[in-house]
Amino acid sequence: MALKDLIRTILGRTIEYGDRRSKSSNEMSIKHIAFISYRRNGGYFIAELLKQYLKYKNIEAFMDIHNAQGDWKKCIMEMIPSTPVFILVVTHDMFRDKQKENIEDWCEIEIGIALEDRGKNIIQFVVNENGINVPDNNGGSQARDSFINTAFRYLNPQYKEKLNKYQRSFYSRDYPDASLEDLLKKIKGEKGIV
Repeated sequence: MALKDLIRTILGRTIEYGDRRSKSSNEMSIKHIAFISYRRNGGYFIAELLKQYLKYKNIEAFMDIHNAQGDWKKCIMEMIPSTPVFILVVTHDMFRDKQKENIEDWCEIEIGIALEDRGKNIIQFVVNENGINVPDNNGGSQARDSFINTAFRYLNPQYKEKLNKYQRSFYSRDYPDASLEDLLKKIKGEKGIV
């Protein structure tokens, strides 16, 4: 089952990319509990799934494409410190574009801001964008470590080292509900440092 189909199945509706409708004053004043950081190429649909799932569970999550207004960079830089939970959608080789050119990488900037807050609950939601299962917590730790090392290959080494101290949830295509429930438990739990 493709990720789009999975999202439609779980949420019972179609997700449109880039919903930038104007927000009412009530929507703009919502207290966001989580900030979702993701790479648009490969991570958008999972980020969208997480946002909608959390909303269904009465947890408001900030996602740039829905919530950033005006100066989006400033909005993101202010939102990360104001949310107690930072969810990083980890996809295979998510920082590979950094090797090609010297670009401003917003995923890396967001990670850096989140890591500055020692009390923040940082959760890595690990998923293979091709829909292939990342080995779960029941075994395959070498395969999981290999996946993470590939995903973070071009990430700032200091950030990579710090992220290794935080919780991870592994998305399972075969058990999407269990994957999302595991993430929910980590959001509701104590600080994300393991």
